[in-house]
Amino acid sequence: MKNLIRAVLTLAFGWSALKGLELLLRSNSMDLLLLNGVGMGWLFYLLIPALAVCQVVSLVWFWHPFFRGHFVAIAAILLSLVHTLVVCLVAVGNTELAKQSFAASREERGLPVHQEMLQLMINPIAQLIPVAIAGALAILWFVLIMKLNNLQQREPIST
Repeated sequence: MKNLIRAVLTLAFGWSALKGLELLLRSNSMDLLLLNGVGMGWLFYLLIPALAVCQVVSLVWFWHPFFRGHFVAIAAILLSLVHTLVVCLVAVGNTELAKQSFAASREERGLPVHQEMLQLMINPIAQLIPVAIAGALAILWFVLIMKLNNLQQREPIST
């Protein structure tokens, strides 16, 4: 059971850390364009690296437990939620900027921009979907982290 939890968390946190690195390397990610558009680009460069560091440290803790390592994993969850909430709130308050940022980000990657997706960005219910998904995943990751922490505390830490 412990190794299954470790594997699931490793996949989730590893993918998320790589996604954060990709966001940092791209000059026109939707998040960066959106936050820059409202003068908060600095927040992107504060949250994403901090999140990536917490995720990488969490990956180490999953397989090589250290004292209070679960707090780093919980910090990663919270930073991810903050990032999602900030971007979604900015998008809700700036729908035209959100649509422009979305289109520019897709075009930079050579992906099509579908008008249906742009129309969804002005629908308040559709704008809350990322927050709902992030919240549900945060609860799942939190439960798995606490379960892993309990399992790891039951075994002696090897030196």
